[in-house]
Amino acid sequence: MSLTRKIALIVLSLMSLAAGIAKILQTEQEVQFFAEAGLGVMPLMGLGLIQVAGGLLSWIRRFRLPGLLLIALGFFLSVVIIAVTGEFVFAALSMLPVLASLWLSRLERSDVVGA
Repeated sequence: MSLTRKIALIVLSLMSLAAGIAKILQTEQEVQFFAEAGLGVMPLMGLGLIQVAGGLLSWIRRFRLPGLLLIALGFFLSVVIIAVTGEFVFAALSMLPVLASLWLSRLERSDVVGA
């Protein structure tokens, strides 16, 4: 794995873990943000669990591909919620981690298939 891929994996997994933990702990900002989108605590917790699971699984070589796909899913769901609140510029910028996760998962899949 190249240095660029390692750095991208570390950054994305830590971002996913941080975002997920903030949701699971029901921080005031996250609860308020979900309320603005018309969502309650259960979707907040569900998304938090997806993000934490993705962040953790991506560190385990055998589960890296599913972990990266969970990271992409978690960030994509966040993008949808951001867009629902009307923050379209922030939603567009928030697509970067989604695209990076999908790029890494494509490379990971190529490694698995090519091995």
